[in-house]
Amino acid sequence: MKKAIVIGVLLLTFILAGCSGEKPGDAISKITIEPYTMNEQESLLVSKTGVGHIEYFKLNGTLGEEEDLEMSVEVYENGKFKEELLKTWGALDKKYKDSLISFGMSEFQGEDDSVKSLKLISGIPSGLSTTNYSTNMTAYSFGNLIGDKITMKKNEPVYLAVWAGTTKNELRSIGSINGELPEGIGEYETALLYKVVWTSKDKEQQ
Repeated sequence: MKKAIVIGVLLLTFILAGCSGEKPGDAISKITIEPYTMNEQESLLVSKTGVGHIEYFKLNGTLGEEEDLEMSVEVYENGKFKEELLKTWGALDKKYKDSLISFGMSEFQGEDDSVKSLKLISGIPSGLSTTNYSTNMTAYSFGNLIGDKITMKKNEPVYLAVWAGTTKNELRSIGSINGELPEGIGEYETALLYKVVWTSKDKEQQ
């Protein structure tokens, strides 16, 4: 009798699993991202590193086996896309719990006094990526582009932070709330946008 009950329970389990269309152990993909505000001690530590500006963000959620997080810095000139820098993939892990990513920069004087060299720093869950970028902008702004937690959508970019520069006398505001491409980007001669995309591995290889 007990054996029959056990067999019945197992059959019911397999039937329910088949109806749901899911296999045991399947993970539901979902990724959220939100700003991370440093406390006083953390800010003090960062100030000792020589990084002039930096923004941090927290990742939470689970990726599927064929999914990844792509991070990069997009360069715009007069509102038009020019190139992509620091393109990396972050998914050595498939699960994120308060995992930190960041975008920051340090400023150095170039060989020509009119040209500055920016060291761009992208912090990803698996490490750090850097590159240098030269600019002759005389004024700039740097800031966060999301105000609260965002649930990411597949293959839709989320812009997290921006550095925008100009050689003009006035500095117009630039920003967004939910990580969309910010309005006013065309008012700047140069803009560097830190971007994250939840994507598929097969899409990356195309």
